[in-house]
Amino acid sequence: MYSFMLSWWFVISVNIILIPLTNSYIHPDEHYQSIEPLLKYVCNGLNKTLYNGSITWEYLTTSNLPIRSITILRLYYELLIRSIMSLDPFEIILAVKYYNFTIFMITYLLYNKVFVKNKFNKRISKVLMLGSYTLLTYQIRSFSNSIETVLLMLFLICLNSNSFFSLGLIFAIGIHNRITFILWLILPCAYKAYQILLNKSLKSVVIYAVSLTVSLTLAITIISKMDSLVYFNNEKFIFTPLENWKYNKNHSNLAKHGIHSRFNHLLINLPVLISPFVLLLIALTFKSNIFIENKLPLLTCISGLFFLSLFPHQEARFLIPLIPLFYSSIDFQILKVQYTKSTLAFKKRILQFFILGHIIFNVLMLLIIGSWHQSGLITITKNVSFLNTINNNDIIFWHTLMPLHWPFYLNSVDKANLYINFVDDEANEYGFRQLKTSHDLKQSHNIYDFMGVSTENFEYLINDLKIKKQESSIMMDLVIPTRFREDLDLLGYKYEITDHMPYHLNLNDGFDKSPLGLDILKVVF
Repeated sequence: MYSFMLSWWFVISVNIILIPLTNSYIHPDEHYQSIEPLLKYVCNGLNKTLYNGSITWEYLTTSNLPIRSITILRLYYELLIRSIMSLDPFEIILAVKYYNFTIFMITYLLYNKVFVKNKFNKRISKVLMLGSYTLLTYQIRSFSNSIETVLLMLFLICLNSNSFFSLGLIFAIGIHNRITFILWLILPCAYKAYQILLNKSLKSVVIYAVSLTVSLTLAITIISKMDSLVYFNNEKFIFTPLENWKYNKNHSNLAKHGIHSRFNHLLINLPVLISPFVLLLIALTFKSNIFIENKLPLLTCISGLFFLSLFPHQEARFLIPLIPLFYSSIDFQILKVQYTKSTLAFKKRILQFFILGHIIFNVLMLLIIGSWHQSGLITITKNVSFLNTINNNDIIFWHTLMPLHWPFYLNSVDKANLYINFVDDEANEYGFRQLKTSHDLKQSHNIYDFMGVSTENFEYLINDLKIKKQESSIMMDLVIPTRFREDLDLLGYKYEITDHMPYHLNLNDGFDKSPLGLDILKVVF
C-alpha cells in the first residue's frame, strides 16, 4: 500500500480529482494578467481607439506604454480561450486549470527524465512535486509565474543539450512573459559558458553564439512587432520588457505593491513553498554530495533565490519556478541510506516525523490557501444569474480581494461600458478615500471595489455615489464577508440575502469574529 501511494501516477490521479475543489483566490494577478486582458483582446482588442470598458493597467495604451506583452498570452492561451469562451465563467476557470496542469505535467516529466537519473530519486522527486500543495494552489493557476516555470524547465533541457537556437527562442518568450526570467539564468548560464569555453573548440563556440544570437533577435523582433500591432497598429514600436524594467526600477512604484525585507524570500517564502520539514531534513543531514551530479537545477534555484532577494517586493509566487527544480536537485538516495540503514532508532523516528509533518503541512496549506482563501469570489462565477445582474444593477465589493471583472464582462450586453472602479490609495482632506472614476456613472455599468475601507468611509462612498448618480436612493448588489453584515445593520441599511458561500475564508480582517462566509446582498442605500 505504501509503495502504491508513492507511485506518481496515483498522485496525478488525486490532483485531477482535486482540481475542481481547490477554488481559492490567491492574488488578482492570477486573472488580471492573463484571462482578463486576453478576453478583452479577443472580444474587442486593446488598441486605445477601441472602446472596451476597463482594461488591466499593464496593458493600457492610453497613458504610459504597456509594460506586459499580450503576445505571450496569445501564444499560450488564445486558442484555448477562443474555444471555451462560450462556457460559463467557472467552467472557463476549470478548463484553464486542466490546460495548465497538462502542459506542466508534460514539461515536468520530460525535465525529470533529463536531469534525474537515479530511479529512487526520480520517484521521490515526482511524488514531492506532485504532492505539494503549491501545484494546485499556484502552478496550475493562470499566473505568469506558472508560465515562467514551464519555460524555465524547457530552457534547462535545451541548455543541458546545447540546443542554442531553441535557447534564444525560449529566452525571448521568457523575458516577455516576466522580466525576472533572466535572474534565474545568470548562474546556470555562467556555469555552462565556462564548461563550453573549457571543453569545446572555437568553431563550436562561434556556432553556438551565432545560433543563439540569430534566434534571440528573430524572436524578440517578432514578439515586439506583434505587440506593436495589437497596441498601436504598428504606428509605434513597443519592447515590453524594457517598459517593465523602467516601471519596476522605480522604488515608489514597487511601494504600491508592497515592500518586504530582503530576507523575505529566504526566511519565509521558501520554507512556506517547499515545506519546512523537507528543508529541516536536508539541513540536518547536509553533505556535499546531497545534490545530484548535474548542477544546473541547483544553480538555477540559487540564482533565482539570490537575485530575486535583491529586490524589495517579494511575493511567495515569485519563487514558484524553484519548486520542481529544487526537488529534482536533491539526491534522496543519500538521505535514504543515512536514515533507513542507521542502527539508531531515533534517526528513523526523525525521518518518520518529518514525513508525517510534511504531509500534514501540505494538507493544511491546500485546505487553507488552496481551497478556502477568498474562495467565495470564485464560487460567485458559478452563479450566472448573479453575473447577469450587472446589466441592471451596479455591484459593490467590500472587504474582499479585488473582484474578478471578466466573468461579468462575458455576461454583459454592453461590454464597452462595463467598468471596475477603485478607491484612492490616499485619503482626502476629510480623511476619506474617494472613488476614482473618469466616466459617467449613470450611463455605464459599474463594479465598485471598496477594498477594506472603514464603515464610516463606506457610508461616505455610498453618499458620493448618490451624488454622482443624482439619485436620493439607489439599489445595488453588495458582496461582503458575513462578519460585516452587522456594520450594515449599524448604518441602518435594509438588505436581502440572495446568496451565501460558507467556505470563503477572509484572513485580512483579524480573528475577533469568524473569518468564514461571504454573502451577496441586495441593498437599498
